[in-house]
Amino acid sequence: MIKIMVDDTMCSFEGKCPDELTFDIPMTIGSHALRITHYGKIDSDQTLDVNNNILVDKHVEISKIWLDNIELKEELWEGEFFPVYNPDYVKDLKAKGIDLSYSIQPNLYLGHNGMWQLWFKYPVASWLIEKRHDTIARQLDPDFQSREDELNKVKLFFDSAPELGW
Repeated sequence: MIKIMVDDTMCSFEGKCPDELTFDIPMTIGSHALRITHYGKIDSDQTLDVNNNILVDKHVEISKIWLDNIELKEELWEGEFFPVYNPDYVKDLKAKGIDLSYSIQPNLYLGHNGMWQLWFKYPVASWLIEKRHDTIARQLDPDFQSREDELNKVKLFFDSAPELGW
């Protein structure tokens, strides 16, 4: 089961996780949190072999998210998962001296119950332009890298020539 919300006030979907979801929600200008909660997983939703290797695991995997018809790429990895660990799992790992983290980032595989959260800004296009500015500038201007290299060489020349008084 999953629940998808924006800002804890607008529930966009709740129920059995389909392969794909599409929905529209009204947005105001500013920062927002997209939250995907995976819940209802129980011990019997996971099947192990005789060596305790996982054969079947109920999970949610985030493969793509589009906001305002723009696909999020690297931004997806900025999402943070806050797992709700099974008490037996915690006990087993503690017995082995392993501490579990409060959150997991980067993570797009929601194997435990818990909530995945991604902060974004609206309008999305402006937010993405701001985030991707350096990457976009380098991709759109094929000469950017070579000019940057030339400038660095010139800077190095003047830095290494103190007699020029720079």
